[in-house]
Amino acid sequence: MKYVSSNGGPLVAVPAEWAKSWCGTEPTPGTRVPAGWEWSGDDDDPVRTDYDRACGKLRGLHVSSYGGVGLLRVGQGYALVFQAPTDTTFVGFADGGAFLRNVQFKSAHVARAAVDGAPKWKKTRAEIVAGDGRLFLFDASYPYPGAVKNALGRPSILSAKFLPGRYRVLACDYHPEGAGDYELRAYRLVRVGAA
Repeated sequence: MKYVSSNGGPLVAVPAEWAKSWCGTEPTPGTRVPAGWEWSGDDDDPVRTDYDRACGKLRGLHVSSYGGVGLLRVGQGYALVFQAPTDTTFVGFADGGAFLRNVQFKSAHVARAAVDGAPKWKKTRAEIVAGDGRLFLFDASYPYPGAVKNALGRPSILSAKFLPGRYRVLACDYHPEGAGDYELRAYRLVRVGAA
């Protein structure tokens, strides 16, 4: 299975149709940039980047035991922002799919079984539209399409594919009995309508 992680900040899952709008720590087009400007990430930085926005207030934020997930305007749509810097992968299902965080699975089959076996899914206030059925997951500090590898040597972008449409985000923090250190931290996208 393919996992992506960040170099210390949030990850974003951007619908394919808006991914080219993501600029990471670079100024967005049309931003007035002072001469000699370099991104610092400080609160008094005169240029607010997409990465700064991803680290800020998110719409429909759901807080979990390990960071949280919320929405951020990108282009004419919204991206999912995963707050904590951790390994993340995606597994598809007939009704959508799930982003799995901070857990390494040996195969997609084992990951799907873990998602199906989780009894506690909480509704969040987040909904996302994937007009062509793809979300690109990558380090929020990178402009799309990002670097080929991040500082940890892992691929820095993952393509999540499912049916085009509107998806409700469900959250799960589940620790099965007798599972030792295993805990499922996941966000499931369930299709609720057409795009």
